[in-house]
Amino acid sequence: MRREIKLRAKKLIESGALRGYMAYESGQMVGWCNANDKAAYTGFHFDKEVDAFIRGSGGERVKEVVCFCIAPGHRGKGVATALLNRVIADAKNEGYLAVEGYPQIVSERDPFDMFGPVRLFEKAGFREVARSGQTMLMRRELGE
Repeated sequence: MRREIKLRAKKLIESGALRGYMAYESGQMVGWCNANDKAAYTGFHFDKEVDAFIRGSGGERVKEVVCFCIAPGHRGKGVATALLNRVIADAKNEGYLAVEGYPQIVSERDPFDMFGPVRLFEKAGFREVARSGQTMLMRRELGE
């Protein structure tokens, strides 16, 4: 099973469907953010209704932030914020019109929230565009 996951990830990286950013501290990777052109993603592992909701949010040149993975000892220390800010800066430089994220609406903090908390996106200037079930579509226009 583990080998299948590694092979699938390798294929996704080689095809350009999976791209991202890594954060290091003292030579150790402490964070990852999966962000790529919206057109590169074909599905999100949400239910079909939420996948359709995200797909229908616009076809213009948008970079998506799909997930974060921050090492347990580094959570709450600004790693995700630094990664998100880098995604925004690179998206601007690459000519994207906007960046989108899809945080989940939860009643209490979840340390394993791979989508990133709503507050993370709000601090970076994202605004809520729409909701579907527990999924919020947040967007940062890059002309701002």
